Amino acid sequence: MKAARLSSVLVLAVAALGISGCGSSTIGGGGGGGGGGGGGTPGLAITTMGPLPRAVAGQNYNFTLQASGGTTPYTWSVVPGLGFVPSGMSLSAGGVISGVPAADPSCADYFPTFQVQDAKGATTSQRLEFPCVIPLAFANGSYFPGGNVGLPYFGGVNAVGGVQPYTFSLANSSAPLPTGLAFTTQPNGGIIQGMPSAPGDVTVTIKVKDSGTPQFVATQSFELKILNDLIVAPGIYMPTGVQNISYSEEVPVVGGTPPYHFAPADAFQRLPAGLTLDGNTGLVHGIPVVLGGSGYNVQVTDSTSPAPVTATGSLSFQINPSLKLDTTSANDAANGRPYGFDFYLEGGRPPYHGVVLSGTLPDGVSFLPSSPGTNTNVAMNGTPTKNGLFQFTMQFSDSYNPANTIQQAYQIRVTDPLTISPPAPLSLIEGQSFSVTFSASGGLPPYTWSAGSVPPGLTLDSISGTLKGTAASPGHGVVSSSESLFVTLQDSSSPPFTTSMWWGAQVFAKLRIETSFFPTVATGSDVWLGPVYDGGVSPLTWSITSGSLPPGMSLRTADGALSGTPSTSGMYPFTLSLSDSNQAPLSQSVSKSFTLVVKDRGQLTRNDSISNATPVSNSYVVGSISPFTDPSSSGPDMDIYSLTAAPGSLVDLLVDSGNILSDPPQHDLLLPVLEVMDSNGTRYQTCSMALNGGTFDVGPFTFPCATGLDGNFYSGVNYTFQVPGNGTAPFTFYVRISDGRGDARPDFAYTLVVSGAN
Repeated sequence: MKAARLSSVLVLAVAALGISGCGSSTIGGGGGGGGGGGGGTPGLAITTMGPLPRAVAGQNYNFTLQASGGTTPYTWSVVPGLGFVPSGMSLSAGGVISGVPAADPSCADYFPTFQVQDAKGATTSQRLEFPCVIPLAFANGSYFPGGNVGLPYFGGVNAVGGVQPYTFSLANSSAPLPTGLAFTTQPNGGIIQGMPSAPGDVTVTIKVKDSGTPQFVATQSFELKILNDLIVAPGIYMPTGVQNISYSEEVPVVGGTPPYHFAPADAFQRLPAGLTLDGNTGLVHGIPVVLGGSGYNVQVTDSTSPAPVTATGSLSFQINPSLKLDTTSANDAANGRPYGFDFYLEGGRPPYHGVVLSGTLPDGVSFLPSSPGTNTNVAMNGTPTKNGLFQFTMQFSDSYNPANTIQQAYQIRVTDPLTISPPAPLSLIEGQSFSVTFSASGGLPPYTWSAGSVPPGLTLDSISGTLKGTAASPGHGVVSSSESLFVTLQDSSSPPFTTSMWWGAQVFAKLRIETSFFPTVATGSDVWLGPVYDGGVSPLTWSITSGSLPPGMSLRTADGALSGTPSTSGMYPFTLSLSDSNQAPLSQSVSKSFTLVVKDRGQLTRNDSISNATPVSNSYVVGSISPFTDPSSSGPDMDIYSLTAAPGSLVDLLVDSGNILSDPPQHDLLLPVLEVMDSNGTRYQTCSMALNGGTFDVGPFTFPCATGLDGNFYSGVNYTFQVPGNGTAPFTFYVRISDGRGDARPDFAYTLVVSGAN
């Protein structure tokens, strides 16, 4: 059987899009005989150059376009379909652009094409940029929010209109900003930020300029109020404490009038065990002894006269264990490869800091001394540029005062990147033994080799990297396959470096002639027989290298078909040889000896019962039901064949209406029914449903071994039969071929194809 793989080509048509840019350019106008300005009268030209003076929404605009040459007077217009002027404006025939632009989104940059026509009808045109902007002003809703003494402040205003970017500044008439605040300008906003240290209610005047020509300027005053409200613990969280280490931090208070008095706000709450609150200074101090988090409400009273102000705040405490370093060794690195490593710490008071006390880091790897890390780690990174062993000592510290510190020695080994040097790809014949070795470089020896899903029959030595074994069969009906292997290499770095690759050997199926014998044929009969083979690379060449076929028969070298009309009975031994077209040393040839028995027609009996079934092997056999030469037959007819195969094996069976060995194949009206039976004529139930084509050998093998049971008949039917039984002794079963219509008269030909039997 031959399978054809169809490929389709998808042709994509790509359209090229022409994109026209903006800007001033001259395009051809219609009108008078040749010359400048796109075909106008010689000398007629628009002398106004773009961009035009910008129009401002809501303000009167008046500008006259200019031309030269030609014959005056001129008549101006906007070329239809090639732009227009802003809403609220018009162009007169005399070239005057005037009006009041509308203050809406239509006020933007325009690129109309203006045309001028002289008194003789000559024209020329030009595309000019015509900008329109809305007046520069502060954006609606701009204001500066209120702030409070001692709290970070941030506020800003922005502008609209004009031409960006903008420049903001404090106007000369502005009141000074409250102490602690500063003004900065950004492209689209004016920013006031800082930490106010004194209260105040001031009028801040901001000036903004745009980037247009002429430049627009807008000024506006804003109220800025800084309060002096008494606020307790605006940050909520107190600095982290460390178990069994002295703690001393003040309760944060802003605003009001110092001095302050502190007291518990909740009689049932307690500070973390070991800590006390100083009512006069707000100092929380002591030696915390219990780990964990807790909350504490505190009440603060200031010294405002005549009526002191009281405020309450909630404090959150976290008591951590002592500073601990979780990372005691550093990863090795590869030269030229990006490297990153984190040192993890816990306990103490985050964030953590690190510094190299002694030794050197690998060349190309850097660590910023005293640079804070995250709450959990301190990092180094870079790309090593030199091999070697680099040893250094790190000191880590937390943010306590005084800081808690830990020191640890490290080493980093830098080697060349780990690489695999694979053996050259192999091309093998099934059953051929081989041994190849993968080699490695870089990294840190010794190496360890491994492979996922090693094909059966192959082994990979984990120490030497040697792969050896015997090339496995590509599978029944498969010409060649790739024994793909995913090879992984691991070195002895810490942690180990790994690299992987796919490697494969192409395995060609061993060339085999699977036919064991041919059935006996009769003199004077139209005989068609074909051998079954497996493996090899097409095209194949068949030949008879010794002996001869019966007189009247010949061999077709392209497919091995034995055909003709034998004229003389007897036993005819011959050797059938088969060669494939693969190139040396992978070319294959195989031979097999056969004896074709020819008997006179009267010596042969009908094979319409199990007792006189015709033995067949793997082969193509062309037969017929109720041949016209058999006068003893009456009624519907059938043919029965006997086969043997190993228990548990899979046998592919096909019956095609007509003679598929002829060229071209010849078909008739037979509706073949194919059944597999035991010696009692009982159908087996171990076939797959590969009916009317389909995929062989896939299972499940749980269906009745008979076609046409569903009432559907096809000119060609096939399925796979799973041979029952155990052991190694050949198992005999029977194939019955009949006509689905039940008549089979007078002479219906068919081709039986068997593969996988003995």
